[in-house]
Amino acid sequence: KSGASERRSVRASAGGSRRDARGGPERGERFKKPPGNRPGKGPSAAGRVRSEEAVHRCPDCAKCFRWRSTLTSHRRVHSGERPFRCDECGKGFKNSFGLVRHRRIHTGERPYGCARCAQSFRSRSHLDRHQLTHTGERPYKCPECGRGFTSNSDLTHHRRIHTGERPYRCPACGKGFKSNSELVHHRRSHTGERP
Repeated sequence: KSGASERRSVRASAGGSRRDARGGPERGERFKKPPGNRPGKGPSAAGRVRSEEAVHRCPDCAKCFRWRSTLTSHRRVHSGERPFRCDECGKGFKNSFGLVRHRRIHTGERPYGCARCAQSFRSRSHLDRHQLTHTGERPYKCPECGRGFTSNSDLTHHRRIHTGERPYRCPACGKGFKSNSELVHHRRSHTGERP
């Protein structure tokens, strides 16, 4: 047996993960990758690529990539290009995966099911975040007050309480807000629109 299949067998027999009849993870489960092994995750994904492997460098920000296709996709961050278009609504995406994930809004497909309850989700990240409700885990901690959050974006929004940052500006009056939803609510005061 190879080392990888041996580890899977040991983990399965030790109760580490349930398997379906084909030997893959059951719905709502997946094989875990070790931390730092997921491209694009963490503070500096480019920094994890060894210099001899990172042969494709972005001329705009100097990030390095192992594959030219990854660099091509990354460069769309700088150019704003969104060549992958939804046939239903016309929304554009930087890569085909973004379009595939978006199309689930129109089709109603929710392929990621929670193993603990009946809820299902359009994306793996939404399922991962949901599963924190079962464990009670709040891994994103505020360095100022210690409060925990289930997502980094919630922590970023919370930290604006401490910093006073108000990055969302009303184009009509210039007033700043901590979140886009607060700005949208405020803009109704200028238009008279009701929610």
